[in-house]
Amino acid sequence: MLHVALNLILLSNLPSFEIINPQDLVDPSQSNLVQVLVTHLSENGDMLVQTFGKKEKIPDQTLGGAILSTKGELTRLKALSPLPLPDCSTGANSDDNKSWVIGSKENGVMVGRSQMKTNPNCQKGYPTMWVSGNAQIITTQYGRANSINADAKIVGDYFVTETIPQPPPMPPISSDFERGFLGSAAGIEKQLKPFGELKNSEALRITAAKMIVGNSYALLKSERIEERATMWNEQLEPTSLLPLKGCTESHAYSMNESGMVVGRSYTLGTIAAAKRLPTLWNNGSDGVPLPLLEGFTMGMAKDIDDHGTVVGSLYHPVKKWIAVIWIDQQPIELNTLLPADAPYILRDAMDITNSGAISVRAVKKNNGLALDLVLIPKIAAAPTNP
Repeated sequence: MLHVALNLILLSNLPSFEIINPQDLVDPSQSNLVQVLVTHLSENGDMLVQTFGKKEKIPDQTLGGAILSTKGELTRLKALSPLPLPDCSTGANSDDNKSWVIGSKENGVMVGRSQMKTNPNCQKGYPTMWVSGNAQIITTQYGRANSINADAKIVGDYFVTETIPQPPPMPPISSDFERGFLGSAAGIEKQLKPFGELKNSEALRITAAKMIVGNSYALLKSERIEERATMWNEQLEPTSLLPLKGCTESHAYSMNESGMVVGRSYTLGTIAAAKRLPTLWNNGSDGVPLPLLEGFTMGMAKDIDDHGTVVGSLYHPVKKWIAVIWIDQQPIELNTLLPADAPYILRDAMDITNSGAISVRAVKKNNGLALDLVLIPKIAAAPTNP
């Protein structure tokens, strides 16, 4: 297992960050807003967020998706109204439904899902895109939209019902499967076939070159019992991204525009018994392990920018999960790049932009309260002439 020490990286090359708490950016007059979670960072600096309110004012505490600028401008993205399922549409309006913004912000278009928040029978979502802030449905089948590229091609996953033959004299049975899709504003164009004999697929990211990454998997009682990180080429042919030696499964989280995929190789089991190793795949090649810091035993790589910088988290038996950045494939604990008096412990790094901004899940040192933060790289001052 690879480990490296911090002194292998030149200290002069280490970034420093300004810490932004999205909650602090929001107008304090919005007294019903109590939590802001970051779901995606846009290259222009905007954050796609989920907002949560006080329980006594909002029944399930969810206000929905929004765009939050670094100036504190919060633009809410209302859900579809009405929702397409007949028993969910009666009496529903956009204030009764909630939006979850998941995917990329390209040319002002966002993607995610819409679902009802007050009807317990209507909790499944519908893939949705927002154009100029207005919700449009992608398909009337349950699912979600996860990513959109510059050509407005959308990927996500939805549920399909298939008939499965049984040995005679048993009749065929119907079963629901999750399938990745490629689509656009006009609807779903193609279903993404899972790799090999696996029955389910999900599509998480699409690039400008129409490379798609996601996962193929099998389920047993809602648990994934077999999984392969999967890439689909422009012809939508699936390729398995194999796990590292010693692991049995692989899972992809993200891909950059060059086709470099990050995720984890793992073996099923409890945290004590499971093996989870941060993994990098380059254009469908065999995965390579991303090194661990000394004393850490496993981890996950969550995102990669177009320069090859990776973010994620590593697990330590005492420190537990800690946010990490890999620069030139060398790991650095992100907490060590913050001021010594920073009131947070960074647990997981989830998203990185090409300009180096990082979204992280953190806890407050004084009370353990969980929150999302955004780290903005500080630009070094230019040297002055004597």
